[in-house]
Amino acid sequence: MSGRPAGKAAVSLRDFLTAVVQAANEGYGQSWVANELGVSPAAVSLRLKSLRDKGVKVPTLASSRSVNVADEANDILGELGIE
Repeated sequence: MSGRPAGKAAVSLRDFLTAVVQAANEGYGQSWVANELGVSPAAVSLRLKSLRDKGVKVPTLASSRSVNVADEANDILGELGIE
């Protein structure tokens, strides 16, 4: 299975790296990059690995496992006026 839907053009290196840097700066992970670019999280992971293997110093993204769902949910509820 491909990392992008059938008929969708490949994501340019510039667009990919721009999304990765934005994600790193804002604390997002590979899933966020994938959603922004319209590709699968696996495709993002593979491309990051490929770039790192070539010596590119790609920023480290947040791991979805590092996100505390309870804290995030409480923050969202607080923003919605639920204490």
